Amino acid sequence: MKLLFFFLVTPVVALAQHSYSVKGEVPDYFNGKTVYLSVFDNYSDTRYETKDSATVVDNSFAFSGKIAQVSEAARISYKNEEQQTFSQEFVLDSGNNNMIVHPVPADYIYYKNKVSILSFPHSASNSIKLQLDSISSYYMRVYGEYADSARQFIVLPFQCDREKLEKQQTLLAGYKNNYYTIIQLYRLYRRRVSLYDLDNALKLLDDNLQKTPLYKELLHKVTIDIAGNERARVNEKMPSFTVKTSTGTLFTNTQLAGTPYIVVFSATWCIPCQEVLPGLKTIYKENKKKGLQVVYFNLDDDVKKWQKHINKHQLDWINVSTYSKFELNNELTDLFNIKAVPGYIVVNKDGKIVFNSYQVKNNDVSLLKEHVSKMLTNSL
Repeated sequence: MKLLFFFLVTPVVALAQHSYSVKGEVPDYFNGKTVYLSVFDNYSDTRYETKDSATVVDNSFAFSGKIAQVSEAARISYKNEEQQTFSQEFVLDSGNNNMIVHPVPADYIYYKNKVSILSFPHSASNSIKLQLDSISSYYMRVYGEYADSARQFIVLPFQCDREKLEKQQTLLAGYKNNYYTIIQLYRLYRRRVSLYDLDNALKLLDDNLQKTPLYKELLHKVTIDIAGNERARVNEKMPSFTVKTSTGTLFTNTQLAGTPYIVVFSATWCIPCQEVLPGLKTIYKENKKKGLQVVYFNLDDDVKKWQKHINKHQLDWINVSTYSKFELNNELTDLFNIKAVPGYIVVNKDGKIVFNSYQVKNNDVSLLKEHVSKMLTNSL
């Protein structure tokens, strides 16, 4: 169904052509330089990148062409004699786009290592982008933490990241008739914001936006994921699924009728998955005499690496796989709306879900252990 929808939508997106022009005013030191324009789609199922170049003459440059959608992500860039790179993302709308390139004061710390910044008079799309970027900058500046010892990579704590995304989604709700809003909602979707809030935000958009291919594509994805969430809610009957084991035989969870079990979603390439593996093995070892089973999914297509992983860690539980890469959409991940690993679903002997780590946004093994223990105590 999802694959079919992709083929139905993609030609519409690919054939839609919207003319654009870009005119830029620049400082004197740009004259004679080559400026590069990159246009790219990094939010939908149709991914591409195009590049163009222009020479700056009399403090100005110009581009023109066609884009596949009403608005696209774009980047303008150049290098000066000192090899300092001026590069900035902006929103390229169909129609006329006017930009002004401003020099950056040497002591302006926020733009350290940049030689220029852009402004876009009369561009609603770029105004939205600027406000969204401002929210991100605030949270990174106030709550950002270095993720490595080299102090090169900054991340936000989970709760701060959620709060930032919610503020951005609230901001977008005020722009119900701007195509760029759909693009940003798509990006928020990929960051796994609340599906239900996102669904409401989509349905409040202008009627004309709701007729666009990108809107329909995003709504389709959200609808599928919400259905997956509903199927995997606590107290719901665990949906049946059939997959292959590490020996190539078919396994269906209906074989575990009357048996309590944990479904673990994992992948051999996932570092956090390897970190929680000892804790999972301890839970299994302590409870398998009580009838607990573990169905351990490998969401990847590297079978040889998976087999080595099973042997190395002596995984004597039920090892199964989708035999396809995690990032590729498949029926299994759609069934439970699996967007990240590791994750766990605990099922009692009556076949009902008693815990789903994805719906509490917590994959801590100690919490999993607590729910398994409670489930097994209640079944005595």
